Amino acid sequence: MRVHHGSLFWGIFFLLLGGIPLADREGLIDVSQQVDIGRLWPLAIIVVGVAILVARTQIAVLGTVIAAIVLGGLAGGAIAAGSGFVFNIGDCGIQNRAEMQRSTLAGSVQPGAAVELDFSCGTLDVAPSADNAWRLAALYRGSPPTVDAAREGATRVALKVPSGTSRRHEWTVQLSRDLVTSIDMSVNAARTRVDIGGMKLARFKLDANAGDAIVLAEGTSIDRLDVSMNAGWVRLNFARSGPTDGAVTVNAGSIDVCVPANAELRLTVREQLTFGTNLDQRGLARSGNVWQRAGSGGPVIRLEVSGNAGTFNLDPTGGCSERAALPVR
Repeated sequence: MRVHHGSLFWGIFFLLLGGIPLADREGLIDVSQQVDIGRLWPLAIIVVGVAILVARTQIAVLGTVIAAIVLGGLAGGAIAAGSGFVFNIGDCGIQNRAEMQRSTLAGSVQPGAAVELDFSCGTLDVAPSADNAWRLAALYRGSPPTVDAAREGATRVALKVPSGTSRRHEWTVQLSRDLVTSIDMSVNAARTRVDIGGMKLARFKLDANAGDAIVLAEGTSIDRLDVSMNAGWVRLNFARSGPTDGAVTVNAGSIDVCVPANAELRLTVREQLTFGTNLDQRGLARSGNVWQRAGSGGPVIRLEVSGNAGTFNLDPTGGCSERAALPVR
């Protein structure tokens, strides 16, 4: 029998990629009590090299199996451990804050302002303010945060971690609840908390990689929502929210969405072999790849849902609150 090495590798890889986080979530294993996954990343490089060396030998199948087990195990463990895996690499880990430098930046915005946040390596906390100001309080190692604002009373403000740095930053950002109407976030290797409660946004975009994030959107209306997570976990809490239209995507991770009980839902799901949802358990009517629920006076929420090696959970057990956050590993 001829063994297709690619199918064998990906089959084992995805079994472990999804199986380990599921077993950890169900309490069958505790990743936090196992070996420190973040320190084993060089092993991934080694097994790939071994697999290449034995690719044309009689033990090629064994090399494929070992590579799939190691890489799938590391990736699955990383997802189960949350962003703690990433924070154990390089200089993203918890630091002695007394040794970190401090920076405070502030300015004002005009109505209809757009804010861009480009962040990596650390923790990011975003919250609304009741005035016309934006503020950034930062602890950091390495280079300080940068700001690009056209002028005082700006219509565009961009706050960034300097490119090329892998040193830890801890930011607390305040944005005007009434004047900011567009938020565009790029977040890497971070724990992120975004409170946009009460805001009326034409656009909210979150592009996150390797970490965990929570978006609190109580009483918020969003004309266009775009959220993607790669190798991590994001929760979107639309409690008592306004109408929302957009798309959510997850690769090698999970997206949880909580909506008002009286919301009208229309979820268009792009089916993938390695992507799962819990929609069949939530009483939605299905027609093809569209899942719907009639509302009862609540907001209309329309989302396009897609992913690979991941899950989408509507109103998961335990909800989407901050209390449901991943434990610090």
